[in-house]
Amino acid sequence: MSSVPSLTSSLPWAARPSRGAANPTQLSPAWSAGTPGYDVIEPLARVAGEREFLRDIFGRVNLPLDRYRQSVLARHIPACLQLLGVRTLERAAQKIAARPTLAWSLLDLLLPGALRFCPEDEVLHQLALRLLPPLSGRIRVWNVACAGGQELYTLAALLAEADLLADADLLERCELWGSDCRPEAIARARLGEFPLEQVMQLDPAWRRGNFQALSDTMRIHPRLRTAASWHVSNVFAGAEPGPWQVILWRNLFTALEPAALDGLWRQLVAALAPGGYLVANPASRPADGLPLERIGAGLYRKISLR
Repeated sequence: MSSVPSLTSSLPWAARPSRGAANPTQLSPAWSAGTPGYDVIEPLARVAGEREFLRDIFGRVNLPLDRYRQSVLARHIPACLQLLGVRTLERAAQKIAARPTLAWSLLDLLLPGALRFCPEDEVLHQLALRLLPPLSGRIRVWNVACAGGQELYTLAALLAEADLLADADLLERCELWGSDCRPEAIARARLGEFPLEQVMQLDPAWRRGNFQALSDTMRIHPRLRTAASWHVSNVFAGAEPGPWQVILWRNLFTALEPAALDGLWRQLVAALAPGGYLVANPASRPADGLPLERIGAGLYRKISLR
């Protein structure tokens, strides 16, 4: 009889359950049962079943499944079954049909995104301390697929160090805009509360300056929370109204098909202001013919083509 595989080894974000949701790292009674389940399905049947499972979820949340790499999404299907408390895709489909809003919680598992603060990030340091301060006028920053907001909050803290978020003219000087297609991700970002284990590993001085301690979580400092706004939107439906001086979109790279990546490169560059900066995954490469100059690992400036 097959044993239930360990699921948490492939979930680096497993310590971060959605606020108020069941912890996906805790096996439900259904996963403790001694009956064959998802782990013993024949490979071909599993792939076909996974495709139908993903098509059902993405259809319910109005996302184009063909833009995403099924092999990447499928890695997180066991965690979806675990959250639902079932062992088979058939039972999962029944639960989703009975309660369609579960699709959003499952999407949160299928597209986890970046879930850590990165005050040591070289690209964000370049933007906040060297590239953005000389710009005149309002600085507009868009974080595409922002997940729980950790990356945009990190940039906000670094901009504060550069005195770009320091006074009452904040909204006139700098606008920080995070968007994600997942309502639960946006709700977490807007709340600005994060697990202790995620924040306590940060540099103590940086932590004290940018967080407030609560009873069992850490909350982003009010000056950073008020600097950012959070929006539920689907980037495949179109870019947020630009132009933007900075666009961050490192989170989407691994889950997308090459053709979808190519299209997003073009869409986001079109929304970027002349001289603006685009931050991509270092492993991604711009589509051909785009007016971009590479100035660092994953960091590009929009230039004029003559």
